[in-house]
Amino acid sequence: PLEKLFVVVRSDLEPGLQIAQAVHAAIKYALSHEDARRWHEESNNVAILQVPDEEALHALVRRVWDNAPNCQSSVFEEPDLEGQWTAAAFGGGARRLVSSLPLALR
Repeated sequence: PLEKLFVVVRSDLEPGLQIAQAVHAAIKYALSHEDARRWHEESNNVAILQVPDEEALHALVRRVWDNAPNCQSSVFEEPDLEGQWTAAAFGGGARRLVSSLPLALR
């Protein structure tokens, strides 16, 4: 079962946009993966982390896909920013791959 949802946003976006993109990624995850309902009911723990920019977000997502292929994930592409990747959400299988990232908005 999913114990914690990890949401990663880009720190090169303004703070208000970071919050909006994190919510978009979490909602996309919730609508895309069956384990989200159980997570919401049983745990509801979430960590909002950051990477410096879109390139780092791409690299992180590739690293998760390559090293934790069974980890559920969702990437949010912002239409108002020409489809740039702005945030991603990961299930618990990404824990070791995201644990060194700093908390967002610090």
